[in-house]
Amino acid sequence: MVAAITSYGGTIDKFIGDGVLAVFGGVISLANPAEAALDAALAMRAKLQSLNDQRLEAGLAPLDCGIGITFGEVLHGSVGSTGRKDITVLGDVVVAATQLEATTAELRTPVLVSASLVDALPPERRGAMVPLGEVKLSGRKQPMLVYAVDILDGG
Repeated sequence: MVAAITSYGGTIDKFIGDGVLAVFGGVISLANPAEAALDAALAMRAKLQSLNDQRLEAGLAPLDCGIGITFGEVLHGSVGSTGRKDITVLGDVVVAATQLEATTAELRTPVLVSASLVDALPPERRGAMVPLGEVKLSGRKQPMLVYAVDILDGG
């Protein structure tokens, strides 16, 4: 997953349990961070399919993952105290991406994106976005308009 993320210019912010928080743009300048994030997600799904083919051949159960992507500004910098500091990203966008990832299982879609991500994509990439309507995400007062990504259409 790390190779898929970094090959599209993403930067790994941190590993959270079995999850990965990645940032596209800001740290490394990208022409279109939204498109890079989407391409990385599609590459991650392709790599997972390849891994699962190998696992099935070995008689092992397949693995799955959900990917949540949103778009917007974050605060990037050093947080902590003199005893322990960490470089990270903070902001509502980070929380929303985490909540979208958690919602993938409920909505039974492997890649879930926000309307802000779709709006930031080039028009020719928006055709693979399947509107799912507004979803109430944990801890949010207002529902968020979300889209599934049609993996077969290539995002």
